[in-house]
Amino acid sequence: MHACAELAVRADGRGCSVADVIRGEAPLLMRVTGHAPLTVHLVGGAAGPLGGDRLRLRVDVGADTDLRVRSVAATLAQPGPHGGPSTACTTATVAGGARLDWCPEPTIAVAGCHHTARTHVIAALGSDVRWVDELVGGRHGAPAGSVVLHQRIELGGAPLLHHTVRPSWTSAAPAGRAIVSAVWVGPASTVSQTVLTDLVRAGRYALGPTATAWVGIGDDLGAVRAALGELGWRR
Repeated sequence: MHACAELAVRADGRGCSVADVIRGEAPLLMRVTGHAPLTVHLVGGAAGPLGGDRLRLRVDVGADTDLRVRSVAATLAQPGPHGGPSTACTTATVAGGARLDWCPEPTIAVAGCHHTARTHVIAALGSDVRWVDELVGGRHGAPAGSVVLHQRIELGGAPLLHHTVRPSWTSAAPAGRAIVSAVWVGPASTVSQTVLTDLVRAGRYALGPTATAWVGIGDDLGAVRAALGELGWRR
């Protein structure tokens, strides 16, 4: 299956943000669920991504707007009938003076899947972007599939972050089965810091004067989120 979706947000001239364009194809469906700030939920209109699927989502956040994106449930990356790989590409363009808060539920790599997720954020100077990608290896107590996350974030036309997460999950309870990668562009960054315990490895890293990244890995998603909270990240 090949599916595309598009969301464009504009200021209405009265201090409100509105979804000027919102269209999608199953399983990439979206619904406006709030207005202060403008809140859009990703809705799975069908099972997916399945092996062989090619999904593409584009988000355009106009100047002086405020957009929050969530999802109604986790995304299950599942194998297809012929064992092929799946891809999901998300591109977000954020104008100056705009705010984007992107924090959907995690992607779960179901046993047998071969999934690649690509994130590309193009942020203008003066924008405020909070972005989080979460991965979980397999359903509870089940083996994990294969997943790769590529993240690229640009600020003011220059690369800010470009990295790849390629976990190795090989058992029914893979070590580090929960991974969180988050970035906040806008506020002043703080010094780098780490949290290391028997359950979680987490770090906060200054990317520049106005950008910070958080990365956490552990066996339990709740524990990883809590560790990142100790380092200043809030979902």
